[in-house]
Amino acid sequence: MTEIPIGSVTTTPVILTAGQSNADGRVPINDLPAYISYKYCQWSYGSGDFCTATGDFQPFQPTVGRTDLGPRWGFDAVVYYLLEQRWQRPFYVIKQTMDGTAINTACSNSTHGWFWSAYTETLNGNKSLLRAFTRQIDDCIKNLPKDYDIKVLLWHQGESDMPHPELYYHNLREVIKYIRQHLVAVTGEKKYARLPVICGTYAKNSRNVPQKLWKLYTCWQTMTLTSMSSKPKTLRFWTTIFTSMRMELRLSDNGCSTN
Repeated sequence: MTEIPIGSVTTTPVILTAGQSNADGRVPINDLPAYISYKYCQWSYGSGDFCTATGDFQPFQPTVGRTDLGPRWGFDAVVYYLLEQRWQRPFYVIKQTMDGTAINTACSNSTHGWFWSAYTETLNGNKSLLRAFTRQIDDCIKNLPKDYDIKVLLWHQGESDMPHPELYYHNLREVIKYIRQHLVAVTGEKKYARLPVICGTYAKNSRNVPQKLWKLYTCWQTMTLTSMSSKPKTLRFWTTIFTSMRMELRLSDNGCSTN
């Protein structure tokens, strides 16, 4: 049994958030509960060519890169609010999201030809969300307090990979490995090789992609899933994600390889 403390902080916490529309935000801003406001959360937001990220931070205010959608918010808006209530101190978010984007480049439906793929040919192209994300992280690190500590990656993505569900386990594993290895390289901190990942599942009818998520969860000590097997009402689902973070992630080691 491995315990990863996330709830109590003595350093400056940093949250990484990435994925497609469920992570980006699609709920009209008018539906954000009136009691939710922000005092401590600072963020850097990128969305491929919809919203090019810089290394600068600004006070968090839910938005999405696609201006045609109007003001929107996602699950992370609630997570950050709840973390504010617990931490009562400044923390930072580095977020790169774009709706409708796949990992597998064979999925031609991926928005504007952008992909999350960790393979070299994609990373060397002009439409790599993973490269955009790691560049954004590099730029942001320069502007973080010296005592920063990257706590977790929040990931919600996969619907756009449904045309090739059989490859989703391997492809997502490579994306997470790439982010972790990049963090180790740029910070010199070996602990980021096991950066915790919290991932939401989604509809059971999304072909076999959810099953691949569960396979990755059972094989990695440092990944946990928040189930959406039934439709959540109000904020229950997102509060569950927060609960996973503010307590201690208790993830069993079942002998699966993390490589």
